[in-house]
Amino acid sequence: METVRIAEALAVTTRRGRSIYESVLEIFTIDPHHQDLLDSCLDIPETGIRSALMWFLTDGSRTLDRRIERAIQHRRATSEDAVDIAYRLASQQFRQAKKKSDDFISRTDPWHRLEGDNVEIEALWHALAFGGDVDPGADIVAEAMLRSMSLFSADPHALYDEERIAIEKLFGDLERTGKAPGHRTQYVPTVTLMARLVDLKFTTIRETRDKLARVAELGRLCLLLHGRPEFEDSTEHMFAASTSSIDANALFHMIVPIATSLRTDAWHRMAALIVLILLEDRSYLPALDLLAAATRKSPLPE
Repeated sequence: METVRIAEALAVTTRRGRSIYESVLEIFTIDPHHQDLLDSCLDIPETGIRSALMWFLTDGSRTLDRRIERAIQHRRATSEDAVDIAYRLASQQFRQAKKKSDDFISRTDPWHRLEGDNVEIEALWHALAFGGDVDPGADIVAEAMLRSMSLFSADPHALYDEERIAIEKLFGDLERTGKAPGHRTQYVPTVTLMARLVDLKFTTIRETRDKLARVAELGRLCLLLHGRPEFEDSTEHMFAASTSSIDANALFHMIVPIATSLRTDAWHRMAALIVLILLEDRSYLPALDLLAAATRKSPLPE
């Protein structure tokens, strides 16, 4: 019976030009027959889910780091060119994030509001993570910093050797004290993520999907109903959990859009969050557990 339901769900979501793996991730996110995140997901075989997540890592992900990585590989870029590619793509995405409130997955902590120079500075530090395995030297940071500063100059060509020497000396002094010239964003290559996925227990993937689904749906209700006295019992626990820490608050606002994009890209948000939490940055796990626990304490509104 379950096999028939899975076949019917795939028939509903599959269309010409669409990868079968994308359809698998969509029906793993939500049963298309019910469109209810609080329903249990279809019992898709483990091999199907693992294959779909592998495809997501190599071809399907539209997250910033994967797009940068694919662009670098496509152009067979040197370390210097890789930084240029990463800087351009990161700048584009961060500028878009500044103009609209739509959420996107990135480990550069984009959840605070980017203001002014911050857009280019955040893009700069993000790009440096793609320059190689070692921390960038003072000369590289100075080069990138001057390039960033030129964007705000009336004369973009007004970069003098004296400025370069001064900035390079400043960062060089930091290096000699044992400090990196600038912070590095966390970047995990796809090949590493694939190896981690092989070792990941399937029960963990399923449990994480269920937690994300419940937090998305009840979190959406919390945002809609919070502040209305008659719904206080339904929202107080989720509101308290989502404001208990920076990680919990950031994760809450990453998860909720799953519930508001069921007919568009909820599958991509779900897959990206599974990758982020289980394969890229497991420091988010306690925050997810906290939010999931709040869903069990929050009665659904009548």
